[in-house]
Amino acid sequence: MVVKKKEDTRKAELKRILLAHRSVADGKMKDKIAETRQAGKGEKIADEWHGSADDISPQLGQALYEELLVIDAALGRLEQDLYGRCSECGQDIEMKRLNALPFAIRCKMCEEDHEEAVKALRRKRR
Repeated sequence: MVVKKKEDTRKAELKRILLAHRSVADGKMKDKIAETRQAGKGEKIADEWHGSADDISPQLGQALYEELLVIDAALGRLEQDLYGRCSECGQDIEMKRLNALPFAIRCKMCEEDHEEAVKALRRKRR
């Protein structure tokens, strides 16, 4: 029972972190929509960021749009009890890492291994 309570506490903290990051990103997107409208651009821009990607992302920045998408995906994984666990080794990702990078899908060690493998593949292709 203590383990379940600890898992519930971790899940609640992870959700709080994700929602806080989503709130900030959503606010930035709304600010950009307002700026675009004030500049007389973006007639097709929706009131909310989650309108059509074709209408929003070119005017407002692909990076911000993608950040919102990955945060939403992380929230979905959280509801399935998959968030906060490394997709490679299955171990819990450290809270420190998730605070800094809330949409991380790998623990630090597995991410470093992944990055090295990608670098090796790029070197091989040259």
